[in-house]
Amino acid sequence: MRSKRALTRSGDNVVIRDVSNNEANNQIFVFDSETGTIQPRADGRVSLDIGDEGRGRYSHFVSEKDIWHQHFTLKNENLINERGLVLDVAGGQDRNNQNVLVWKKHRGLNQKWKIDYV
Repeated sequence: MRSKRALTRSGDNVVIRDVSNNEANNQIFVFDSETGTIQPRADGRVSLDIGDEGRGRYSHFVSEKDIWHQHFTLKNENLINERGLVLDVAGGQDRNNQNVLVWKKHRGLNQKWKIDYV
């Protein structure tokens, strides 16, 4: 049986990690309709962000809000921004602590996401 993975924090970086049901509240993101950003439920003061003011490939958490490179929407199975870049598990490796990047959409499994509500 395959474990359930979620986007989580490792310092300021975004990584994937196995989660159990009792950890779920600290592991998932919520959509902030006021700012249009996806944010970690545990800390509403920070937003998911593309590094280097939208010019980088890594994703991390920052305290600034409502900047274009923080806006992601769920479209089909992709978390995509207005420039057409999607959240992508680095190297296509489904393993714990693998970095989550922003990359060009190519329909690979490492770019497909499922939103679970708890």
